Amino acid sequence: MFDIRELPDNQGVYEPLEGKIKRVIEQIQSKEVQTSRKILPAKLKVKVEWKFYVDKTSGLIKSGDFTGVEHHKIQSTIQLENIIPGHPKLSIIKDLWTQFSCIMTLLRGKGDFTTCQIEVLQKKCKDWVKLFTTVYLAKDVTPYMHVLVYHVPESLRIHGNINVYSQQSVEKLNDTVTCWFFRSSNHQNNSALKQVLCKQNRTDYLNTNCQRDRKFSVSCSACLGEGHNKRTCLKPKNV
Repeated sequence: MFDIRELPDNQGVYEPLEGKIKRVIEQIQSKEVQTSRKILPAKLKVKVEWKFYVDKTSGLIKSGDFTGVEHHKIQSTIQLENIIPGHPKLSIIKDLWTQFSCIMTLLRGKGDFTTCQIEVLQKKCKDWVKLFTTVYLAKDVTPYMHVLVYHVPESLRIHGNINVYSQQSVEKLNDTVTCWFFRSSNHQNNSALKQVLCKQNRTDYLNTNCQRDRKFSVSCSACLGEGHNKRTCLKPKNV
């Protein structure tokens, strides 16, 4: 990230801020496409967009985050040998992220886990963390990895499946509320908190009670499945 306001004018001639923003984004997008074609051809095959935008508050150019489905598409087709050619631990790194993708696929499974499946999952998680420490430093091990190895299997034994406990909606609400707070003019402690809560309550009420009845369901034109579209489809495509 960098501050768009600190960029020099084009060829020493005065340039409005809007012109700078347009020029820099075009340059970034051009470089991004060239880089993708050079080191990440799989990214173009799965049709995942890498978007850039200018933050209205800070004036910084930032890149958008990938969704879970987009992460899965990139991870399943990424070619590390084109990104880090000649790396001494290339084969281990490839194996590391292949195993991680396998663990995530197991956790996404529907239905309750059996005791045998939980034991297999926990062993895979332990082996993955051990392999991680052979590539990265011990200080790079995070509390999330501890949760993955010990608390996820524990929760599976108690509840059978933990997909219903996904925190994706909570994370999204946190992002939304944070944007509301910093974009508002009221930053006065309890008053600002009350304003944000009231706005969220009004939004929830309107979404629940004032929605029009939908006369159609989302379906995928690629696999004819329900509940997703062609862009978020996980079915392998012939490329």
